[in-house]
Amino acid sequence: MMTNSEFENLVKDYLENKLSPEQERQLIVLLTTNPSADLLAKFDKFYLKYSKEVALEKNKKDKIWSNIHAHLVQDTPYQTGAIKNSRWKTFLPYAAIFIGIISLAALLFTLTDKNKDETPQHDTTVNQIFLKKHSGLIYASNNTNGNNTPLKQSEFKTYGIVKDSAGTLVFRQDDKHVLANNTKLTIQTQKGQTQALVLPDGSKVWINSNSQITFPRSFNEKERQVQLVGEGYFEVTHLDRQPFSVQGLHYTTEVLGTHFNIQSYPNSIERISLLEGKVKVSSPKTVIHLSPGQQAYGETTTPKKTEIDTTDILAWQQGYFKFENVDIYQLTEQIRDWYDVKFIKINSQSEDRFSGTYRRTNDLSDLLKNLEEVSNLRFNIKEGGIYVTNK
Repeated sequence: MMTNSEFENLVKDYLENKLSPEQERQLIVLLTTNPSADLLAKFDKFYLKYSKEVALEKNKKDKIWSNIHAHLVQDTPYQTGAIKNSRWKTFLPYAAIFIGIISLAALLFTLTDKNKDETPQHDTTVNQIFLKKHSGLIYASNNTNGNNTPLKQSEFKTYGIVKDSAGTLVFRQDDKHVLANNTKLTIQTQKGQTQALVLPDGSKVWINSNSQITFPRSFNEKERQVQLVGEGYFEVTHLDRQPFSVQGLHYTTEVLGTHFNIQSYPNSIERISLLEGKVKVSSPKTVIHLSPGQQAYGETTTPKKTEIDTTDILAWQQGYFKFENVDIYQLTEQIRDWYDVKFIKINSQSEDRFSGTYRRTNDLSDLLKNLEEVSNLRFNIKEGGIYVTNK
């Protein structure tokens, strides 16, 4: 068994790029083969002690991340008829640390090259399919064009709205040139789209695909109220005398300042998951207080409370698909929502099922290659569509 000192030296030499390929492989195996919480905590400690940040371009980071995932699922024991990926969930918080280290990149690209003859070959005449590119639509309650017509970007200034270089919508509280403060704004996303925004009080919100949030252009002095249909993640600015509340389809979530996620889609169970701070979830009949790692859920007037693993709660907000025992038809429907896919033809009787977290790569072919690694399927892109066959 490796001593604490030996493990520390292994991490130190790794961060200083002094390990041999075999030693690097040994370290990755230690951290990806059912690692204990104590081992991961030690790695975190030694990483902070010895690391020096190395900047990588975003496309290189995405490539490394994809290869980390492929490496992990390649070594995961599968059960017949199912794709399992439990270790990836445990490793996810630490994988981000590896991304900024060049030595891991070299190792993973070596592993990829070593196995490239085993990788399913794609037709050289394939087309590229990319993520859909569009922004959330903004509606104003006093829009002279009618509430069913979204605002044009030329109207943003009138409502105190700014879109930054990352596409985040910022709503200014103190802009003197905006319309009346009682104006309500609604941000609406389509399928396959998320939208980040900064509310007038400085709170940050991310809304998921096929969702909408409504809020006043300027909050009053007593409270901050918003309405959500769909899914949203909130990082609320702490204001002692101005509580913040989110009205879902069934329940109201009240906070002063905290981080939480709400799922409130029509015809579905409503879920309020707390990551940081405290919240009160109320219905006409029940009041529940949540601590971090707890969730309130239900679809009636009486919500229930349970303990949860928050690891994958924000997968969607961080740019990942989260598949939970889905078949190829369910999987490709999710892909259709997010990518500009013209058609999907499935010529396979595969019983493979997919579970795990996968990055929404900008180029769909990168995601499909990862899915091929963990299944008996082959994906080919032609003429803007996807053909699915058995290997």
